[in-house]
Amino acid sequence: MNWMYSMYLLINAAVHGNVSFTLLRMDGTCAEQKTYSGQNKDVILHLVDFLQETKIEKEAIAGIGLVEGVGGFTSTRIATLIANTFAYVRRIPVLGISEVQFAHPTNKIVLQFVNQSAGVLLHPTYSGEPNIRM
Repeated sequence: MNWMYSMYLLINAAVHGNVSFTLLRMDGTCAEQKTYSGQNKDVILHLVDFLQETKIEKEAIAGIGLVEGVGGFTSTRIATLIANTFAYVRRIPVLGISEVQFAHPTNKIVLQFVNQSAGVLLHPTYSGEPNIRM
């Protein structure tokens, strides 16, 4: 499909071994959703694949929602960095969303995007137990 109008990109890298993407239409309905298996450190590669497979241009993304508050340390930091960088470069809003909002997106997320200013960055939230190995 070739998307001629703006969409919101939702990213979930909180599940170990998976990264999921959802394209949300302006009315809050889901247009596309896909989960990729593999290491969460490859989230940028999966994002490129997702955008190519759905034939959506970067310019069509009006905002990015990122599941935060859960997940591993590395995947949380990488996903936050990607979402913030993409949002900063495109001058679009970025939001922290819950796993429930990702699993069941509604037009309430769209309202959050409308009310969020571009330039407000997310800070990674890490919920797991520290696991430091030497």
